[in-house]
Amino acid sequence: MAVARWYRNLFLFVELCLVILLPINSAAGTTNTTKKNQQEENNHQPPITNQDQKDEQETQKSVLLWHGTDISGLITGSAAAGYSKPDSQSGSFNISNFNPHFLFSYKDLLLLQSAMDFEIDDLGNTAVSLDMLSLNWFLTDYATFGIGKFESSLGKFVPNLGPDWVNKLPSAPVGFEGDQAAPQSEVGAQFRGGFYLPRCLKVNYVVFIANGPIATADQGIVQQIHTDGYSTNDRGNFVGGARFGILPIPKFEIGVSAALGKVAIFDTAGDLLDKRQDYDVLGADISYQWNNWDLRAEYVQQETHIDPDDLVFSGGIWRAWYTQVAYRFSSRNWEPIVRYGKFKTPFDDQDQQQLAFGIDYWLAPSLVAKIGYEFNEGLGDTANDVNVLRAQLGFGF
Repeated sequence: MAVARWYRNLFLFVELCLVILLPINSAAGTTNTTKKNQQEENNHQPPITNQDQKDEQETQKSVLLWHGTDISGLITGSAAAGYSKPDSQSGSFNISNFNPHFLFSYKDLLLLQSAMDFEIDDLGNTAVSLDMLSLNWFLTDYATFGIGKFESSLGKFVPNLGPDWVNKLPSAPVGFEGDQAAPQSEVGAQFRGGFYLPRCLKVNYVVFIANGPIATADQGIVQQIHTDGYSTNDRGNFVGGARFGILPIPKFEIGVSAALGKVAIFDTAGDLLDKRQDYDVLGADISYQWNNWDLRAEYVQQETHIDPDDLVFSGGIWRAWYTQVAYRFSSRNWEPIVRYGKFKTPFDDQDQQQLAFGIDYWLAPSLVAKIGYEFNEGLGDTANDVNVLRAQLGFGF
């Protein structure tokens, strides 16, 4: 009995070992077979070449960007930061702006231009605005049709000299900022281009039609004209205008600007007071670059014409002009600047005249460090009557 029990226990032990070991060996065999099969498949695949890697990279690019080679793009723009200190007041650091521009073209037929503006207010809040968005269709070598939001085509400073790395002083001339004498932007359509007159006189032009501006009035007196470029025009007000520039010799340009249209008048609470009043703009500019000298001057005015029979509203004229002289030392990167300007309005507390001195140091063709001092004269006990020291670093990319 003892021997029989021993053999029975041995048989059960062997059977248990077989039950445990056989699935493990089967799994191992399956794994080895799978690895072997995968290795054989890999051995039969062609090797990855440099061209294959390039094709894969191009595929990834087309997924991330766009399909086809007819569209090309570029990101450019400007940024500036600085420091300002009014006399007898505390100074502060500031970020002037971050202004990226997005340019996309389709062949030689269309150019999309878009610009955004990032600013920080006195409370540290970030404000974002769409400065420009236009679609430009190249009709011929001498004419381009554009539609969208544009920087104002009137004058020279606003459309061409506004970026901080282009403007030679840390601030704009008096009267050439928003809600002053110089129009800032338009939403509409335009034709622009250039051509030659006899005797090789070069002419450039811009002709446009756009939604009309708005004005604010207090107690029947128009206080300001706002030209920020409005995308709605339910009042039916339009403005048409043009600028023509002529270059009698290279680097010497004389420009004339004008616009006519209608303006809507609102009160300070934003309620519409009058849908249509007459509005016009006149301007002239001149610039000359000779050797290391840069000379320029500009005049602009906006006016609201109120009907003489209208006993409710009274309009006015906002005028501004400036002259500027700069000299770039040829052997060094220093450039001193002198600018004198004046802003005249129907209100004494808005009037201002300014004499500004500055010096630039050019670290690169589009990277400049600027310092300037402004002698301001305006109504006493207002910001327009306070001298200001400014410093700024401007970069164009």
